[in-house]
Amino acid sequence: MQCYEILVQFFSCLLAFGGALYFYRQTSVQTPYGRYVDLFKRPVMVLAKLAWLSQELPSFLVPFLLWYKADGQLSIVKTVLLMMFCAHYFQRYGHSIVVKCLLQ
Repeated sequence: MQCYEILVQFFSCLLAFGGALYFYRQTSVQTPYGRYVDLFKRPVMVLAKLAWLSQELPSFLVPFLLWYKADGQLSIVKTVLLMMFCAHYFQRYGHSIVVKCLLQ
């Protein structure tokens, strides 16, 4: 597996720069959240499940793509650990479905 150091450094700098810009914006603009949001003034909301998916998807995709791109060069221990980490997300999702079915 090949590491693209230039690409990693670029995206790391981009992330740091974006974080600094967002921090600056948050110091000058009051952003309400939770029960303090006025639904009539801020009608654009993100669905909780969509927000969770966009937040957690990289945590699943990165290990999966690492395993996929390794072309069989990973040891069995590394493969099992990566697959257990990926299965963790399916287990959480399946658990929430079972709980919803039981509560209905």
